[in-house]
Amino acid sequence: MKKILYSMVALVVAAFTMTSCEDVPMPYDRPGTGGNGGGETIVVEPAGTGTATDPFNVSGAIAYTQSLGADVTSDKEIYIKGVVLENSTTEATIKSYGNMTFTIVDAGTKKPVFTAFQVYGPGKKKFTAVSDIKPGQEVVVCGKVINFRGKTPETVGKGASYVVSINGEGGSSGGETTPGDAKGDGTQANPYNVAGIIAFTKALAPNKNSDKQVYFTGTVDSFKSGEEPGNTYGNATFYLKDESTTEKFYCFRVMGPDNKKFTSADQLKVGDKVVVYGNVVNYNGNTPETVLGKAYVVSINGGGGSTGGGTTELAEGISINGTTVTLTNTKVTAGTETVTCVVNDLGIADKGAAAGTYNLSDGSTLTVAQGEGSSAPTYYKLSKGFRLYANNTLSFHGKKKIAKIEITCDSYNGTNYVGNPTATVTFNGQDAIYCNKLDGSKGGVQLRAQKMIITYAAE
Repeated sequence: MKKILYSMVALVVAAFTMTSCEDVPMPYDRPGTGGNGGGETIVVEPAGTGTATDPFNVSGAIAYTQSLGADVTSDKEIYIKGVVLENSTTEATIKSYGNMTFTIVDAGTKKPVFTAFQVYGPGKKKFTAVSDIKPGQEVVVCGKVINFRGKTPETVGKGASYVVSINGEGGSSGGETTPGDAKGDGTQANPYNVAGIIAFTKALAPNKNSDKQVYFTGTVDSFKSGEEPGNTYGNATFYLKDESTTEKFYCFRVMGPDNKKFTSADQLKVGDKVVVYGNVVNYNGNTPETVLGKAYVVSINGGGGSTGGGTTELAEGISINGTTVTLTNTKVTAGTETVTCVVNDLGIADKGAAAGTYNLSDGSTLTVAQGEGSSAPTYYKLSKGFRLYANNTLSFHGKKKIAKIEITCDSYNGTNYVGNPTATVTFNGQDAIYCNKLDGSKGGVQLRAQKMIITYAAE
């Protein structure tokens, strides 16, 4: 009888226990269940190699990222294909930064998730609306990745990563670009094509400006929104491409022909063939682009400047190429002997008076004077050189006849400070006098001289 009674009690306790469990919600979803409360788990095996032609699936990207260790950034960009699960981006973020944060999963699943953190859109352009990315869309994302705090596999943020394609649009469905054959050598006579300038720039160390200015050519593919020609700053930001390829080069805030500001949107249009001249940088190691304030359009469809050049002829004996002003004595032949003056090495106090005579290492002298100007020349440590205002002069007395003087100048906020177009130079044997002449009493461009190289005449 006791055995029967104990059995009945056990059955009652079990029944109450099972009923109670049904009323207690799960504290969190079990991994792999997709939040379905214990339904069928869909397991997707890692796949892909992370390349443009063979992107990781989400499981593959997570496995790769977790293998790096906590808070370790990958040393390379990877491509990831998945389906958008949730977009957490706000309109305020879009307005301020233009990037998005959303999660992606493998098709037919809800977990595990990979976070596309602060990514830009196709073409590495900023997004303009939250609705640009919607749940259910298939995307390919490219960028370096990190296992944030060892818990969250995600892309590196702040626009360093980007969406390659959305439902196959905006790039190939596998994230692949079609590169062209690199051509050219970056000279005036033989500019790089787009593939060539990309290859040249990618060979640079991350965030290191090229030590020389180069020429390259291509067709304008698109403009960055708000930075078309004629904007407030007078520069333009656009992508260049070669014919029959999808590979693009980012021209970041470049100036117009003759290194002057763009004044109208009509000056440069999609489809125009251009030659660009300037310094380039492999930004963050993954974005080949021009250096801000160090590049300009040389020609547009063969006009607007020389068709492959970049030298702006001014008064006789003066030429400007980017941020280099060259003073040339056409009556003599240049030799190989030179002397260099670095203004920062002259020991002038910051924002101090620059007027005076300075001795160079070989006994030659440099004299800075106010001339007929209303303002005296000044030295600024920030811009690393003299600031010659309207009608200030720069005089050189060489140990022998001077053939050429190359002046390296400052560039800031899209303006190359290379003096006025009405500047003059005179040569007389061992002497040369440059005047930053200005016709009129207002306006003008400073000559911010940082370094001067004097080349003497051949014997």
